Amino acid sequence: MRVAFTEIDGVQTRYYHEGSGHERTLVLLHGLGIAADSWIRNVDPLAKHFRIIAPDLLGHGFTGFPGLNGQAAHPLMVRHVLGLLDRLGVDRFSVCGHSYGATIATLLYFERPAKVERLILNGSHRIFQAPDDTVVGFDKSFANAMSALRNPSLETCRQRLINVCYDANNIPEEILLPQLTSYAQPGMADSYEAIARANFDNGLSRPFRCGDRIHQVTIPVLAMSGRDDVRVPVKDLEAGIKKLRNGKLVLVDRCGHMLQGEHADFFNRTVIEFMNGDLA
Repeated sequence: MRVAFTEIDGVQTRYYHEGSGHERTLVLLHGLGIAADSWIRNVDPLAKHFRIIAPDLLGHGFTGFPGLNGQAAHPLMVRHVLGLLDRLGVDRFSVCGHSYGATIATLLYFERPAKVERLILNGSHRIFQAPDDTVVGFDKSFANAMSALRNPSLETCRQRLINVCYDANNIPEEILLPQLTSYAQPGMADSYEAIARANFDNGLSRPFRCGDRIHQVTIPVLAMSGRDDVRVPVKDLEAGIKKLRNGKLVLVDRCGHMLQGEHADFFNRTVIEFMNGDLA
């Protein structure tokens, strides 16, 4: 696994990457208030099969934040990711998004439908919800993140993960130090709060919620989630997957909100099978 920095629209941008010799590219997009480090158990295994690009989204990790200037965060995130892919010479790609990253991944498809080959939605039911319903439950996520961002320490970062994972002994400990370092940067908590509050704002963010057009996605879609995810009701996923023309739902027992870290081997194997068209 390698890490690199580049500048996109004047914003310093960090991204993990590996597997540049492969023909197909898989982009990994992290959730809200975390960073690309959340894919630390996935980049190298997946890079044996695909070119992997895992950026820090705007205002996350070690990527800068230009501010929202009264806009919704979603289109700025999409433009930033597409700018990075253009900079790296990526024409066609598949994309896997975790939690909030799943919304950005889906918006990438709607922005460039001819360029996105496959879509993986990891730990997100909001993709399938009616736009006016998607703000429900954001307050708990916000409070959990702010508990670490406003008081960054190894323990608060660890507790934030424990709060959303099924087994406290199975959290991806290796992401804690880079997470703590990123949280300790000046302005990081304020950046997260600005993005989160823009997401709460129905007037700003409603046009960028996907529940009323998810049925328009025609490419293969894999939805994955832990059965014990406190943020993702299984019933919403089971109902939502029926809206897709070519969708597959995979649920994992004894797993919370970070499937890619809690059950990394299963996650990696399932993604590879889906990307290769071998998932039954």
